[in-house]
Amino acid sequence: MRLLKFFALLILLSGCLFKTEEKKPDAVKTTLQIRTNENTNQGTPFYAVIKSIDYSQFLLDDYQKIATEAMAGKDDPTKLNAVCFIPGETKMIEVENKDNKPVAVYFIFTHPGEEWKYLTDESEGHNVKILLGESEIKSVRAF
Repeated sequence: MRLLKFFALLILLSGCLFKTEEKKPDAVKTTLQIRTNENTNQGTPFYAVIKSIDYSQFLLDDYQKIATEAMAGKDDPTKLNAVCFIPGETKMIEVENKDNKPVAVYFIFTHPGEEWKYLTDESEGHNVKILLGESEIKSVRAF
């Protein structure tokens, strides 16, 4: 009887000792190539704010809210990066997204057009090329 209790205790303890930890998903890297021209933002510097956000929140985000948060320097846990652009330059930006949400890019133009923000589609890939016009996104290619 004691031998049976001993084996039962041994089995219980071995289950505790060899319990595996839940593995957190690896961070997903997204690479953005953002190309501007000399006329982007009427030739004046501007910012791009990159956030990890879900689709419903992206739809609710309005320009004034994003611009105010970006310029106030508020601590935002969803913000992955903020980059200053000088018109005419192209930048490669790589962000690591640990919470497995899409990556949103918001352009803080002085006078934004209708296409001032973009949300990645994970099914299209994690490499995105964005071409900016004077006050809005002109084209996007994801692969």
